[in-house]
Amino acid sequence: VPYLFRQNTDFLYLTGFQNPDAVLLLISDSLPEFKSVLFIQPQDASWELWNGPRCTTDDAVEVFGVDEAYFINSLPDYFRKSLWDSSFVWFDSLTQAHSLDFHELIHERVLNSNESKIKHIRPLLSLVHELRVIKSPSEIHLMKQSTSIAAEAFTETIQHSHPGISELEIGAKFEFGCKRRGAERVAYPPVVASGNRANILHYLEKAGIARDGELVLMDAGCEFHGYASDITRTWPVGGTFSEPQREIYEAVLRTRDACTKLVKPGISLNAIHDAAENIAGAALQDLGVIRRGLSQTKLKDEVSRYFPHHVGHYLGMDTHDTPQASRNVALVP
Repeated sequence: VPYLFRQNTDFLYLTGFQNPDAVLLLISDSLPEFKSVLFIQPQDASWELWNGPRCTTDDAVEVFGVDEAYFINSLPDYFRKSLWDSSFVWFDSLTQAHSLDFHELIHERVLNSNESKIKHIRPLLSLVHELRVIKSPSEIHLMKQSTSIAAEAFTETIQHSHPGISELEIGAKFEFGCKRRGAERVAYPPVVASGNRANILHYLEKAGIARDGELVLMDAGCEFHGYASDITRTWPVGGTFSEPQREIYEAVLRTRDACTKLVKPGISLNAIHDAAENIAGAALQDLGVIRRGLSQTKLKDEVSRYFPHHVGHYLGMDTHDTPQASRNVALVP
């Protein structure tokens, strides 16, 4: 069974290249000058009959802007000729981004060869994430488009829902709404949970029916030209909140609004999370869910029973974008 290929995000960020089993070399003797070399799969008439045309080396240079492009089988020889005397190589040797055979080939025939003068192999991932965490104006534009598509699909899905609708149909309605507006795919498997199932953070089965009087929680987003959106909303499937539902909903909404006002240059995600815990804790005490008079430590422990996740994460080409970037660093424009 063929499966849709999704390119490694870091590789896509650096190249824009969407075909599998490719390698990018960035070579520099003196920064900021460098040479980019892309190694790709060769043409194969039998493979292309089933899967479509492969990029040629000329196309790779013209379309993706690399300085040179060669077929992948020439990589070991190219490496020996061009990088054999290099002291430093940046490569995520512990992260298998390719097939196991190819990963081992790079290790055995290139990096660990007795002929090589390479003395230091440094991880690349954290450096790429430092680049990716700050978005360019073009990236911000795509992220806004991705979010707008998901928001419109959310609104349409909420209006479509009714007592007796299946969670599966709600999820399908959202996905159709995103794709109808140009999104390539959902950004992650949507959570669609009605009733008590909404207490399962990553409930993916969509096996239930939304009954009258229940709330529906949907955590979903789409991917538009490589950039993800991520939205969570809760609504009464019958159109009307009960009084306890409304009280909890409005407490969460006030917490969200207060945290949104905190988002500005100089504050960190962890600082916003700490504030969210304090605001949510006070709201739960006002509602009588958590008793008063608790120490700050005990209050945080109690809040974590109802708020066990972080208030936010970085967003971009991945839903949980650039995980190597710390949540303790100050946000910048």
